[in-house]
Amino acid sequence: HFHIGGYQAIELIRLTNLTPLLWVRVDPLGLYGGRISVSQPDACLAEQLFYDGDASAQLDAIRSLAERPLAIQPPTKITAVYDVNISELPIRVLGDCLRGSPALHSSLPHTPIVRANAALAMAQWQNNKGPPTRDSMNPDSWIGLNLLMQYFKERFYSNSVVMPVKFTRIALKKNEAETRAEAAANSDSGAGVPKATHDDGFYYFDNLGEGSERA
Repeated sequence: HFHIGGYQAIELIRLTNLTPLLWVRVDPLGLYGGRISVSQPDACLAEQLFYDGDASAQLDAIRSLAERPLAIQPPTKITAVYDVNISELPIRVLGDCLRGSPALHSSLPHTPIVRANAALAMAQWQNNKGPPTRDSMNPDSWIGLNLLMQYFKERFYSNSVVMPVKFTRIALKKNEAETRAEAAANSDSGAGVPKATHDDGFYYFDNLGEGSERA
C-alpha cells in the first residue's frame, strides 16, 4: 500500500527518526507492578508496530500513535517527506497496518485483533484531530475518515454496491435446557450412543436442507 512517491508510510516515517534507536520497551514481561510511561518519537512507535512480534507491544504502539502528534511535541525542521506532511504520518502508519501491509517481523499482515485496534485508533485520531465543525471541506481535515472509507471500499464495495458478507458456517448456540434434554433422550435410547461433543451444543444452519426449519 503505497503513498506519494511509491513509498509505504513506515518508510516515510523512518526518514524522520533522528535517534540511533529503532524503539524502546521497558519491562516487556510486565513484572513491575507500577505504571511505566515511555515517550518515543513517532518513527520509533512505527518501528515497534511493524518490527516487534509481541502483540502487546504492537497494541501499545497503536495506542500511542493514536495520540500523535502530541501538542507538546517539539517542532522539527522537517515539515514533509515526499510531499506527505509529518503530522499525517502516524495515521498513515495505522492505515497501512489496518489494510494488511506485511509486519516486518513475520512478512505477514498483523493479526485480526491488532488490525481491529488499528481501526479504532484511527477513529480516535480523527476525533482528536478533526475540525471543529463537520461542514469543513478541507480534505486534510478528514484523513483518518478517508483512510477508513478507503479500506471499507477495498474490502466490501463493488460498483457502488456494498457487498454482502458470505459466511461459510453460521452457528447458533443451544440453550442449556435443550442440550440437557437431548442428552437425556440419547441416554434413554439405549447403549451405543456416541459421546457428546462440543459441536452438539450448536445448530449449524449451513447443514440444514431446503426443507428444514431454520428456527
